[in-house]
Amino acid sequence: MNEQPPVSHTADSTTEPVPGPASVTTPVTSPVPQAAPPSEPLTAADWSAPVGLPYTAAGPNPGPITAPPPVLPLGGGNHQGTNGLAIAALCCGLAGFFPITAVLALVFGIIALNQLRTRTQKGRGLAIAGIVLGLLATLFWGFVIAGVIIDVGGPTRDAAGSVTAVRQVGIDTLRDGDCFDGIPQSDSAALDLVTARPCTTPHEAQIVTTVSLPSGAFPGEDRAAELADKTCGNTVSDLIVEEEIEKLDLLYLYPATDFDWRTNRSVVCIVSATAGKLSSSVLR
Repeated sequence: MNEQPPVSHTADSTTEPVPGPASVTTPVTSPVPQAAPPSEPLTAADWSAPVGLPYTAAGPNPGPITAPPPVLPLGGGNHQGTNGLAIAALCCGLAGFFPITAVLALVFGIIALNQLRTRTQKGRGLAIAGIVLGLLATLFWGFVIAGVIIDVGGPTRDAAGSVTAVRQVGIDTLRDGDCFDGIPQSDSAALDLVTARPCTTPHEAQIVTTVSLPSGAFPGEDRAAELADKTCGNTVSDLIVEEEIEKLDLLYLYPATDFDWRTNRSVVCIVSATAGKLSSSVLR
């Protein structure tokens, strides 16, 4: 038998590796790149002109940006048109021939101006016009009332105390024996302002006398009227010309409230013509 020489296997690129035990993989470490050496600091010349980029919100395209709604002043609310109180102030100012409307024009005008400070409304000129008209009308009525108050005094008298001129006066300024016009048509109407006249001229009524009711607590309006009627009836008949009594009606002013009773218990006894007017004094 011929012997075969041993064959040596040399690994080459075409020879498959012989299976062997599991090999351990050794990690390969790559060299760490070295940082570049620091360069010179940048100057303003190294920067190019700035470029403005449009701002884009994140997420879906929100569409074109619109201006927010105008912000109204605090407390203004959504008021439009012309202020109603300004219109009312002007109307009341134009109707200032009534005292109450003149005052309302001032009130409405001032309130309207205060509202217009915090509202986007029209009407400032109307409010001012209303205030001016209301002020003028108020001053006018003030002068009128003051003139009436100043003019309403006592009647004009002669040295003997008799009324000598026709004049509007307060009933409380008349004396016993004075004659006047102005008796109210209704029994419930107040007798306040009257027209004093000389008793030698035609007149509606004449004051006969003034008496006082007895002291004590206020008895009530009805009882006070009864006392006044009885007291005047007993007193007047002795002071009037007997022939004139049948032509006269008896009137009286008496304290009808507790306050009046406590301050003044006087009763003014008055006679008036049953029909027509009196032509002279009816006193004895």
